[in-house]
Amino acid sequence: MSAIDATKRKLAIKPRFVPYIEKHRIYELLYEIPSAILVDKLIKYIEKYDIVKKGWIMYDFPRSFIETKMFQKHGIYPTHAFEICSSPDLYSANDAWFRNIKEWPIEKFREAMVEYKRKAFGLHKALQTCYKKVPVKSRTEKQVARACVDYSRIPVFKGNPMLPRIVLIGTRGSRRRTTAKRLEQKYNIVHVDLKELIIQTKGMENETGEQLRALEVRNMPIYSRIVIAMLQKRLMQWDCIHKGWVLTNFPRDVADFKVLDNLDTPPNKVIFLSIQTSTAYQRLKNRKVNIFDGEMKNIDEIISTGDNIQEYFTHPRDLDANVIPEQEDFAKNIKEMLKYCGDNCNIVNADGTDNQLFDRVSSIVTQPCVVAPPRKVVTEAPIDHNDFVLREQSHSTIYPNIVYENERQHSFESKGLEFMPGDCAD
Repeated sequence: MSAIDATKRKLAIKPRFVPYIEKHRIYELLYEIPSAILVDKLIKYIEKYDIVKKGWIMYDFPRSFIETKMFQKHGIYPTHAFEICSSPDLYSANDAWFRNIKEWPIEKFREAMVEYKRKAFGLHKALQTCYKKVPVKSRTEKQVARACVDYSRIPVFKGNPMLPRIVLIGTRGSRRRTTAKRLEQKYNIVHVDLKELIIQTKGMENETGEQLRALEVRNMPIYSRIVIAMLQKRLMQWDCIHKGWVLTNFPRDVADFKVLDNLDTPPNKVIFLSIQTSTAYQRLKNRKVNIFDGEMKNIDEIISTGDNIQEYFTHPRDLDANVIPEQEDFAKNIKEMLKYCGDNCNIVNADGTDNQLFDRVSSIVTQPCVVAPPRKVVTEAPIDHNDFVLREQSHSTIYPNIVYENERQHSFESKGLEFMPGDCAD
């Protein structure tokens, strides 16, 4: 009786081992684990062992464009990415890749190569700033590894030096302003917030300030041409020109985006902050302000520090009548903004602590700009652009103090990932 290849035998698991296998989820290792779970486990592994400082090598993962984008969303950017490929004009029967596939049926080989090229195209698109093909060229495995090491010692071209001009886009509760203020402190750039800019300009003794005060007295909305002129003037001032800037609370929709792209100094990095609506909403509801000193804390901080909770109240801008309409407006416009930006933007997960979000955004700020077709803009700013409202949005409808129950109607999707709409010290 001939022996049977052990690798081809049917796997039989004894009943007494089943509880152990189920407890440790070993069954799941035998199947393809969803990309999101793999990325989540990798993030926890990196944080646990702090391998970012030590350096790391990863192979066969990420496997696709979507998985690479998930990595980048969590702030993981490789310094080098190598594709080990054959050289049809130079290969020989001694090549490592050839020895592994020489007995394959031609149809199986063709299917494998089609699938491989499809995934490699997506990886190259997502990692093109650090992507390098390493041909085998009749080399052994050790020689190929040595070639990768040699290539890794060559500095990767990061693009021409430039000042950051960043746009942070997120809904209320996504901590876009908190992150922008930290970027201002760390990188010595200028934080420009549209709402703060309007308030500052309203107090100035100039023509624009007089116009804003007159509109406020008459309880009228601010005309967009005034806001655009005001924003352009601010971004063209010396500090923004020589230091760079990060912009929040603008743009609100595609029309705003086109206006921004038509300015003399358009943004070179657009970052969307992704967060679940319920998470952003609850974060704002947990935030309280001290009525005596104006200090803002969340409920957990108040309890842990032993402060008198009777001294803390919800800030007026965090009331449902302001928060819910703004989140709904964001959800209404986000799909079109993502479509307008295409691949010329970054999407960052806004979950977790302030430090975690800042690290993710900071890693994008220090990386070269994404290589993608430029956004298509109009030649002139639209004349009939929607009016801006100076004061907090007022609505005749009374919004109940509830958390959204049906989250899916407020979500939006792009490139296979789901994102939800979301001011921290906003």
